[in-house]
Amino acid sequence: MGSRTYEEVISERPDFAANETAILEYWNTHSCFERSIELSLGKPAFNFYDGPPFATGLPHYGHILTGAIKDVVTRYAHQTGHHVERKFGWDCHGLPVEYEIDQKLGVRSRNDVIEKIGIANYNEECRGIVMKYQTEWKSTVERMGRWIDFDNGYKTMDLSFMESVWWVFGQLFEKGLVYKDFKVMPFSTACSTPLSNFEAGQNYKDVSDPSIIVSFPLRLSTEASPAETAAIARFNATELQLITGSEFLAWTTTPWTLPANMGLTVHPELEYGLFQVMETGRKFWVAELLAPQVLAQLKLTKTKSATKTKSATKTKSASKTKDKESVRKETTPGKQMDTSAVVAVDVPKYSWLLRGVLGARLSGLCYEPMYDCFSRKSYWSGRAWRVMVDGYVTAESGTGIVHCAPAFGEDDARVALLYGVIEKGGESPCHVDDGGCLIEPVDETLLGLHVKDADKVIRSELKIRGRLLFDGSIVHSYPHCYRSETPLIYKAVPSWFVNVERLKDKLIINNQETRWIPPHIQVKRFHNWLADSRDWCVSRNRFWGTPIPLWVSEDGKIIKCITSREELEACTGKCINDLHRHFIDQLTIPDPRNNETEKYPPLHRVDEVFDCWFESGSMPYGSKHYPFENKENFEKSFPADFVGEGLDQTRGWFYTLSVISCALFGSAPFKNLIVNGLVLAQDGKKMSKRLKNYPPPDEIFSKYGADALRLYLINSPVLKAESLRFTEDGVKDICKNILLPWYHSTRFLCQEITRYELSIGKRFIPYHLDQLTTGGLTTGGLTTRELTTGEHDDDDDDDELNELDYWIISKVNSLVSYVTAEMNNYRLYTSCHQLLQFMDQLTNWYIRLNRERMRGGGGSNPLISLSVLYHVLFILTTLMAPFTPFMSEYLYQQLKIINSDNNVMDSIHHLMFPKVKEELINQRLEEKISSLQNIIILGRQLRDRKHISMKQCLKQIIIMSGKYELIKEFQTSSSFQKYIKQELNTLQILFKLENDHIKLSALPNLRLLATKYGNKLATLGPAIKKLTHQQLCQLENNGSIPIDPQIILLPEDLLINRTPVGFNDDDKTAVECASDVVMVADLEQTQELKQKYYCREIVNKLQKLRKEAGLKVEDNENIAFIKSEILIDLEEMLKSTFKRELKIIQTQPSLPILAQAEIELDDNSIVNIFICSK
Repeated sequence: MGSRTYEEVISERPDFAANETAILEYWNTHSCFERSIELSLGKPAFNFYDGPPFATGLPHYGHILTGAIKDVVTRYAHQTGHHVERKFGWDCHGLPVEYEIDQKLGVRSRNDVIEKIGIANYNEECRGIVMKYQTEWKSTVERMGRWIDFDNGYKTMDLSFMESVWWVFGQLFEKGLVYKDFKVMPFSTACSTPLSNFEAGQNYKDVSDPSIIVSFPLRLSTEASPAETAAIARFNATELQLITGSEFLAWTTTPWTLPANMGLTVHPELEYGLFQVMETGRKFWVAELLAPQVLAQLKLTKTKSATKTKSATKTKSASKTKDKESVRKETTPGKQMDTSAVVAVDVPKYSWLLRGVLGARLSGLCYEPMYDCFSRKSYWSGRAWRVMVDGYVTAESGTGIVHCAPAFGEDDARVALLYGVIEKGGESPCHVDDGGCLIEPVDETLLGLHVKDADKVIRSELKIRGRLLFDGSIVHSYPHCYRSETPLIYKAVPSWFVNVERLKDKLIINNQETRWIPPHIQVKRFHNWLADSRDWCVSRNRFWGTPIPLWVSEDGKIIKCITSREELEACTGKCINDLHRHFIDQLTIPDPRNNETEKYPPLHRVDEVFDCWFESGSMPYGSKHYPFENKENFEKSFPADFVGEGLDQTRGWFYTLSVISCALFGSAPFKNLIVNGLVLAQDGKKMSKRLKNYPPPDEIFSKYGADALRLYLINSPVLKAESLRFTEDGVKDICKNILLPWYHSTRFLCQEITRYELSIGKRFIPYHLDQLTTGGLTTGGLTTRELTTGEHDDDDDDDELNELDYWIISKVNSLVSYVTAEMNNYRLYTSCHQLLQFMDQLTNWYIRLNRERMRGGGGSNPLISLSVLYHVLFILTTLMAPFTPFMSEYLYQQLKIINSDNNVMDSIHHLMFPKVKEELINQRLEEKISSLQNIIILGRQLRDRKHISMKQCLKQIIIMSGKYELIKEFQTSSSFQKYIKQELNTLQILFKLENDHIKLSALPNLRLLATKYGNKLATLGPAIKKLTHQQLCQLENNGSIPIDPQIILLPEDLLINRTPVGFNDDDKTAVECASDVVMVADLEQTQELKQKYYCREIVNKLQKLRKEAGLKVEDNENIAFIKSEILIDLEEMLKSTFKRELKIIQTQPSLPILAQAEIELDDNSIVNIFICSK
């Protein structure tokens, strides 16, 4: 036969990135992805939803991570016999797009768009940049090895998608889940639009804000209202005299809201005190519990800047929208007015005028307005500037008295509505426009200022007026616009809402019926979010988005919801080809009340567009143009089998998907969900292009390849929804510790097959190991006659599989069983970890211990072991295919060459996942080999501790244990003894069944015992420590031991320590202990041992010289020379170790030298070695 070598195909020094580029070309040339879709037609469908990203930004590691997760899951689904449609989608509407155009066109307000630019021009500008980085996205997604269809994907700006969004909204409207209200919402002044509560929770930052205490003088009017009269009547004459001229103290971090102050709120059951400052005579109302720290600061002006605290009694912030845990962090008792913030304090002296006044008694008292801008309106007279009571006020911070501005706080609005300060749907005192600037009726000194700039002016004014009693600063966590990165404000705006609170109970039930990985995100984070969910503001005062399809009459009594393009055409008589605002805003619908006698103005569309989260939450329907097309197909495949995104989507896409699905069908939108954590920079900070604190993804691809990055990410804590600090070294280690050993295992197989074929002059055909049976495993092995298909010589019949062959076959089937079970439960991180563990077992144990056998050493036939290795590598490569698509493909193409047949597939990704052969799993054998490995590892640890090279042969090693089965196994197994001798490089190995040289002691396994015995742990601990050596031996031999009539201890309940007894650990003897054995090594060196050491040193150097000379496995036209006078007696030993032609000479070799080196032995003698061509 013709010579066939594999080194030309699979090189010694792999370039993973270059290999991956070649594989990409191969996939494209052979249409491998498209072919996989064709091959799976007719198979059960596996449906997954791909959350749409924006193409206005470049993909980052977070996108690569979620893309890798989705690719692993969908590849696995295909390889387990499913038809998996994979279509990419794009989020095209909303603030991310608009904000870029605002920056480009210099837009400062909504009016700039409406009056200067025009909505049509603005929207077309937005349309023009939507797919700005589409090419880069496609390149990155393809480069990371993800198979997904870009050509037939969806865009949220497509007419078909937008029409489905209209249908979704129409269903919710029809069910009475849509309403309009005037509510305080998180508001982006940079984008001039309200945000939803979950959008506001996406981007918190620590910022420094003002921290001030201001006073509100009590007003006792002679023309008091009934409420005020009733309040005054609660105080007797003496008390009235004392409270006259008093002032209420309130604390705030938002001075800009003070012009809109409409009331003060106290807790009805909190005790308040009236205190008089001795120096000035001023009298102040403060919650008694907070009085000491508040009064200590009143006249202080020096404060530490940006004192770090957590919250406020009254902060116009998102403390109301954050999750409970965050809110708890922001309301730590006594932190807000921490007196440690104060420097150079002269505490004012004060006296108590009144004590124990309940907040309820203060209700109805009036005070002087802070500003008169709203008091000029008679509308507010008799309504505002009085004390109200509510339970949300606390004594944990501030002054216990809260400044109430109904237009800028959710609780403020609720309490003001309750007390009639404002009316539902009516006017709310607001002095801030959509751009965050102060407007009339504020005074000229404040007019036009942005809220943050107004803070400074207001503080200065109040100081002059004597109303500013403390002026400091506070650092707290505050919400920012996720697009513009500017601080949000809270502002009352008219908006359209979906009634989520009506769906809350069903949402919680639906959540319990889904599977989340990891599960704690489902049962804690998402459950709590659903339990606290509030109605969803789905309208945005913007332009580039799906318009809300509501047409309303001038009097607001008629609301028409349009649910399709066809319906709009029928109602307007116009042909519709685009649903964006500039195509439909001018369309009107006749008022249905029109008749012969009455004519009404036509209905006009409302101004708002949808929150882009409503669109992405409608992705299951919009991507299929449901229900206008694909109705049957959609209803068969809904809900999705799988979705996966980052942790932040618990308040984003996962939530909106769930709300809309629940509203439409009463069910969850998915069955299984994987949540990943955040990928951070190495320093633990957010990855930043500006800071350049991370390597660009394309740089990682070009240096290490995509598979290394995929494995690094998937085998990390980020798959458990934890954060990952990204390091380039981590990716590099994957190459070094995983990919390279796996690659070289396949290369080794190819090398040895080449050697085998050259030696026998025939083609290598591996045995079909699928014919193995359980009987063959347990009775000692099958012969080659039982394994062969008739293509092999009868001379091979006496060869058998050895124990390591059976072990690795058992291990790979255990691996198939484990990975299949874990992947079916979407536990990618456990599957990946187990695969990498097996790779270590294969490369560092099976191949290492069988290397000489695979080379035909000792006269053995390598066909058996090479066949085993071929099949195990083939199974492993197929198992790894979803995780490392490039490497798996590359190695599969090499394995294909070894054993090509008519059924071979173009791509490994067209193969089905391996099926476990339960009959080939031998758990007992796996445990035996595990014990063998533990002994070898123990011996390596002993050498490391004693600094003894593995090349230095030891005289004797003794293994002692009290475990009968273990000692018996090793005493009767010549192969096990051979492996230990080989790996630990010792002349002799002895096994002894004895406990005399081992002393056992134990400590309690506290974590395990605490869960089992709880309150008995206090007495268990001391009892366990008192267990004797004999009792612990009994526990190990019997598997349990009673410690009292109610408690029986198991081995895992204890942490057992072993101490060697009777041996000295010194220069001549080394002792090492493990869980069940003690190892004693004789370190004395004889002349024979030194000679063996010399042989290993020299042969190791010879092998390296062959590599330096560029010689391959099959290159035998060369000879090794050793020039030495002292090693003549070792010639035969060297030849048997080197296994190639070798001679010891006294002079320089005469043949052409390919490579040479000089070695100094530990006796200072010099040895020269040469590789020469014949």
